[in-house]
Amino acid sequence: MTAKSKVAIPQRRKTARSKTASARRRTAKPKKAIGRRTVAPRGGQAHVEYLALAAHELRSPLSSLLGFSELLLNFEFDEPTRRDFLESIQLQAGRLNRLINDLVDLAKLETNGVAMMKMAAGNLDAIAHAAVEGFQNGHAGAVIAEDWHADLPTVACDRLWVERMVTSLLENAVKFSASGGGVRIATVVDGKGARRRAGIRVEDDGVGIEDEDLAHIGEKFYRGKTVVARPGNGLGLALVKVIAACHGGSMTIESRFGEGSAVTLWFR
Repeated sequence: MTAKSKVAIPQRRKTARSKTASARRRTAKPKKAIGRRTVAPRGGQAHVEYLALAAHELRSPLSSLLGFSELLLNFEFDEPTRRDFLESIQLQAGRLNRLINDLVDLAKLETNGVAMMKMAAGNLDAIAHAAVEGFQNGHAGAVIAEDWHADLPTVACDRLWVERMVTSLLENAVKFSASGGGVRIATVVDGKGARRRAGIRVEDDGVGIEDEDLAHIGEKFYRGKTVVARPGNGLGLALVKVIAACHGGSMTIESRFGEGSAVTLWFR
């Protein structure tokens, strides 16, 4: 690759006027600050850390896009190599697009999520089954066992957002399971009377989650040690957790390292 020539940029020469202005600023009495905050706003540090993590996640696919495009612009390659580079660009562009969409959706849900839900009476069996069919259409070969509850209560929910949650759980289950590993989805009921609730449960026989990581699952950008080498941005379960909360529900996770995981979405 051709190295770019360095161009020397002359330093701006200080004039007598600029020195005088600087001297005036140094000797002038400071103005009294009116209503100035002396501490960071509440949650400010968490916001800064969140932005730093987001920038870090965005940097990786962006660096790949810049690198491969620069190679294609500056060198001649045979057709197979050129196609490999273009496929890599497309893959990283898709990853970047999904990351940006997830960040935008997460920000909207955290600030105005309840208002975004279009609640209606829904049958979780039908919603979960539709999510499975849509997932299998885009993941040829994915085998998912279905088990629907015979006496499932109707719940108030936003069908599209629930399907999105289920799809995210299915993606994780398939991704973290060994080839041919079992993935199961079921609707479940827990409690009695006013405490009765319905749920959608997705299980896998995958790598599982270590105990020290389990408490952090659902945090933005958090990825456990056992899965950090696999593709992902650490926002999937964070989105699921927020969407469940917007429904007045919750997400629970059970896992044993090396034996698999089960995630249940609860609705009332």
